[in-house]
This record gives sequence, structure tokens and C-alpha cells, in this order.
Amino acid sequence: MDVIQIVDQIGNQGPLITFLITSFFLLQQKKYLIAYLVFSFVNHYSNPVLKMLFKEPRPNMRVSKDPDLDGRIKELGDDKYGMPSYHAQTTFFSTAFLYLVQKDPYVLLAEFTICCITWYQRIKYGRHSVAQLLAGSIIGLTMAYVSYNLTKHYLRTQ
Repeated sequence: MDVIQIVDQIGNQGPLITFLITSFFLLQQKKYLIAYLVFSFVNHYSNPVLKMLFKEPRPNMRVSKDPDLDGRIKELGDDKYGMPSYHAQTTFFSTAFLYLVQKDPYVLLAEFTICCITWYQRIKYGRHSVAQLLAGSIIGLTMAYVSYNLTKHYLRTQ
């Protein structure tokens, strides 16, 4: 596996990677971890609802150098709508939530790098337009901000 293939896999698996990193770093803050898991579920399932509301098609698919990836995409039936980008929404949600809780610039930089690699991979394979990625990123950031503040408010009132 060469460097380009590794970068492509990091981008394709960005949501899972940032989810695992965020969960790991929140292990010592159980209440925030529980909130993160609950709001991750909400964030995850809000995406298909938003796709059905926007109904914006994906850009034309390029021929992938990874036939396994193309096969999985078609099996999932996930090739109709692209607005907002699930990958951008979930990676930015995880990144922002963790930063808001811990304020660690090094972890922010690491996860933000994964977000950028994810953007690159989604554009490279024609899965999303820049607008779809931007929308997903903004929605993920907004969901993280709201989730964090709801959690903080709840914890203060307990």
C-alpha cells in the first residue's frame, strides 16, 4: 500500500477515525463521553434526513481506482444525494466536540488534518462538490456547538 492509498483510506474512514479518537480522549470525562455518543447518534441519523430534504445529486462519479470502494458505495445505495456530506458532517462534529470539551490545540490539529484528508478524498473520487462538503462541515460544527452547550448546561443544573 503506497502513501496515496493510505491517504485515501484515511479520508474514506475519516468519520470512524475521528469518532474513535474523540471517544478515546473523552474516556476520562464520562459524562461528556456519554453526551458525545448520544449526540453522535443524532448527528449520524440527521444526515439522511437532510439529504432527503435537499435532494441535491452527487457530482458525476469518476472512475475510482478502488473497485472495492465503488462496490460498497453501490451496495449501500448511497450514490443518489450528496448534500450535505456525511463524511464532512461527522468528522467536523467529532473534531469540534472534542475541542470544545478539552481545548487541546494538538488534538484539534490532528483531527482537523483528518477532516482535510477526508475533504480531499471525497473530492478526488467525485463523491461530493465543495458546496456539499462545506455544508456538511458547517452542519457538523453547528451540531457540535449545540451539543456541547446543551451538555454543559445540563451538567451545571445537576
